[in-house]
Amino acid sequence: MKKIIAAAVFCWLLLVQLGAVELKPVKYVFLFIGDGTSYPQREAANRYLKATNAEPLFIDAMPFHRSTRTAAANNVVTDSAASGTAIACGSKTNKNMLGLAPDGSLLESCATLARKNGRKVGILTSVTLNNATPAAFYGHQDNRHNYYLLGTELVKSGFDYFAGGAVADAMPRSTARPDNIPALKQRIAALEAEIESCRKANARIDAGRQEARKTGDNAKFEAFQKEKKANSTRWKKAHDQLRYANQDLKTAENFVGNIMDYAKQNGFLTIFSRSRERISALKPGCGKVIAVGKTLSGPLQWEIDAAGDVQATSLAFLTAKGIELLDNQNGFFMMIEGGKIDWSCHGNDAGTMLREVLGFDDAVKVAADFAKRHPQDTLIVVTGDHETGGLCLPGTPEQLKNLGAQKHSADYFSRKLRQLKKEDGEDKLAKAKALVTECFGLQFDGEGPMTMNADEKTALEGALLRALGEKSAIEVGFYDNAAAAIKAGKNPGAVFLATLLVSRKSGLEWGTQGHTALPVRTSAMGAQAEEFLAPGNLTEEQKKPYYTHDPKIEVPLPEIDNSDIGIRLKQVVAPLQI
Repeated sequence: MKKIIAAAVFCWLLLVQLGAVELKPVKYVFLFIGDGTSYPQREAANRYLKATNAEPLFIDAMPFHRSTRTAAANNVVTDSAASGTAIACGSKTNKNMLGLAPDGSLLESCATLARKNGRKVGILTSVTLNNATPAAFYGHQDNRHNYYLLGTELVKSGFDYFAGGAVADAMPRSTARPDNIPALKQRIAALEAEIESCRKANARIDAGRQEARKTGDNAKFEAFQKEKKANSTRWKKAHDQLRYANQDLKTAENFVGNIMDYAKQNGFLTIFSRSRERISALKPGCGKVIAVGKTLSGPLQWEIDAAGDVQATSLAFLTAKGIELLDNQNGFFMMIEGGKIDWSCHGNDAGTMLREVLGFDDAVKVAADFAKRHPQDTLIVVTGDHETGGLCLPGTPEQLKNLGAQKHSADYFSRKLRQLKKEDGEDKLAKAKALVTECFGLQFDGEGPMTMNADEKTALEGALLRALGEKSAIEVGFYDNAAAAIKAGKNPGAVFLATLLVSRKSGLEWGTQGHTALPVRTSAMGAQAEEFLAPGNLTEEQKKPYYTHDPKIEVPLPEIDNSDIGIRLKQVVAPLQI
């Protein structure tokens, strides 16, 4: 008996040491992913809410939190495909890969497992339904941009409820159709021959460079250098073209017609709705659904542009409808992505980012209301796949209130500016300046926190003139990178300068328009939430901190990995003991 007890204690200690977590099945599982959302994005929203005397983010008021590492298998800075796969499947993969291990072997997602175990499944997003994060839960592609193929996998998944943006590339371009297969194969063979020719030329050039270096023939060495550069350009062009040709061939060989028609043929009810009306009419028992809100080919409307529109198809609305449609005695798994948080951060569009975070938070509140009615049976997990933008908050809370002056997204402004360019008549610059004030709250005259100084006005007026197709020799810039871009003949754009000014007036700074390695914050509430976020088995390398460059934001050392989330999700969607 003592030996049995000792063995049990040893096994328990081993599990603790390895960071293993054993979780029981949960009937209702909500997974919220804020794409591009890390500590700075959540902190910016909270500081804004505090400055405007509003309640803090609900997600930050949840009871349990862990700092989460997001690195890909092949890069410390991940992307949505690799991180989405880790979260969905519990296994690391390389950037750009979906539902596949680095060696190309298939991975099973928690959503697929949930369906096998009798649960209904919903996949919701504010971006397109076959974008990287949602596709990580049903797709298996070595390239996240294989949108058409991901669309076919979406249909084949048999999941019960897809809602949000449209299916991108629902009909592939003509070069990726079955009748073009012979031409594509010829094209691929020619490109492969071109790449082989480049490889042989590279070997010859390298040998020639070595010989020229030995003999001290600088002129010959420089000639080889020039040839090397040209050959590298030739190789890259052929390599890129080969990638697209292979993608087209794979699409052509798996062509099923328009994805939405294919979905209907496979039992889906497809809803296109520019308002809530048609989606609102859906009732339990209607069968499998693909509900597309707002546009027929793109994402949902920006939260900031939908303000005041009672018919706007928001994530919160789609989450509520998902609960209504999916609820059943076997439970459900629902993934809800705030995808446009990432898009706004890529554009360094702070005011738009703020509204996307708040809209995402509203969707979590809907799930929390459901959890109140099923407290023992519901788990809610909120995380991010990576940070986007290198956001810093060096300003004051009072400055952050200025984000409220922005009333429209950069996309809205850009569209209106293009329309203005096409109009006839004079005084376009005055109209463009009025548009800046309408969209961003920036003032060209007067006093106040959103009034621009002389350099800022000069730079923005010059950018507006160029955007309207008029000549502008203005090279004065309030921002060094913008001024340098103008002097180099590159237009940084009126949109870029306007969003940068809003950030500046709001006490925000951006370090990049790409992703960073910053950990994200994972939060949880409900059934087994504390156990779900138990520390993982991170290596010392994985525990190293990544900084926000803002000393006012303290980011805890990573305690779990995004793949831990996927592993644990698979446990909680195991068969229910009914």
